[in-house]
Amino acid sequence: MALEVFREPLYRRYYAQSSSAACLYTIFYAFILIFLPLFIAYSSSSFWIKESTVYEQPDFQYNYNALFQFHGFSSDGSPLNLFWSSSTAINDLYSRSDLLRSSILTSAELDDNRDGLTDRVEIGVRLPLAVGEKITRLDALIFADVRVQEKAKVSFDGAVYITHSSGTAAMGSLEIDGDVVIRQRWPMRAKGGFRSPYDKEPLLPTIYEYTSASEVSFPAVLRKSAARNLSLSFEPNFSYFSAPINPDDPTYASAAASVFNTTLTLRIPSQHILYTPTVSEVLKFAW
Repeated sequence: MALEVFREPLYRRYYAQSSSAACLYTIFYAFILIFLPLFIAYSSSSFWIKESTVYEQPDFQYNYNALFQFHGFSSDGSPLNLFWSSSTAINDLYSRSDLLRSSILTSAELDDNRDGLTDRVEIGVRLPLAVGEKITRLDALIFADVRVQEKAKVSFDGAVYITHSSGTAAMGSLEIDGDVVIRQRWPMRAKGGFRSPYDKEPLLPTIYEYTSASEVSFPAVLRKSAARNLSLSFEPNFSYFSAPINPDDPTYASAAASVFNTTLTLRIPSQHILYTPTVSEVLKFAW
């Protein structure tokens, strides 16, 4: 039995003049075969990726700093503006004014799926009211430390602004539920380790840097947050308020009627994070 030990192809070559139709057709065919796919890939804006997204749940850590403003009317109908925070140093700045009203704050960080990341934060506020006082609006700033690490590795401090107004109707209790999302103006850089771009300019200064109430006021914090590339935004799912207890009701309790209760639920869902891909990732998609 014979076995094949070597094979050599037989080439047949054809030659034509450089000005012939066959030569021009060969050049045109080579251009279509090589450069047309390259041109289509480049013009489709996906040849050289400049930004990409990753679906990630941020690591949200409530740092137990919160500011609250309550607006309404006094018993004589004049405007009522009250303030309270979780910081003794900030409260001291308002201690000489009639704005400060001591309240009870409670909070809980919950990890529903036990993956090591906070899924929701629940904050409760109990504001005592004098006879005849009515609350019609709430403003709250909740401060937290946030980290993303799937692609871009960035940590920053953020403030969640929550507001609700009932118009002129008095509120006895208020419940607000919503999602906390990261707001970006441009992509984060994926190259390198963890970065903290706002370490030198925190939204809330340290307790030794407070000099006036205006530095830690709502407008001051919101302006600093809006100027950043990375900030936090609150997207409400629902808000519900109930009217104060009617004193003429037989079941009326003076202790319950003199307190305005607020419950805030901040949910931290997975979300799209915009980042600038690394060179290896760009070359992979280009290839």
